[in-house]
Parts: sequence; structure tokens; C-alpha cells
Amino acid sequence: VSKAKILVVVDRAVSYGGPGGPVASELRSALYSEPERPLVVNYIAGLASRDVAPFDFIAMVDKAEEAAGKGMGPEYEIYGVRE
Repeated sequence: VSKAKILVVVDRAVSYGGPGGPVASELRSALYSEPERPLVVNYIAGLASRDVAPFDFIAMVDKAEEAAGKGMGPEYEIYGVRE
């Protein structure tokens, strides 16, 4: 993690009262005091027992790499649900 530029976290739950999922929130808190912390991109997937296929993980990583190229991304994204 110390040399990573981006971390992709996939949560299966929403953390009520906070932005994103519980694992990503804990990870951001743990990295907060680091002078050069990586970008943490959080996807919440598999809500309501929806399937998450291998190609979905590839798509999430591709989107996260695109966000890293811009230097920032969304705090979290709910993946695989209709809007």
C-alpha cells in the first residue's frame, strides 16, 4: 500500500451516515495521516444480492485508473444498479 498510487475498494454495503462503504471509510481513516497517501476509489457493488461478474471488477479498475489519471475521483459510486 505504501507505494500504491490508487486503491480500489469494493464494498457490499453502504455505511449509513458516511460517504461510501465501511471498508473504504476505515481505509481512508487509516491513511489520513500519511503524507503521500494513495487515491482511494470506492465502489459499492452487489446490493440486493445482485451478481458481480469478473468483467464488472475489470470495469471498476478501468474507471479507477481513469480517475487516477485525472488526479481525483468520486468519493464512492454505487455500481450495477439502475438510476
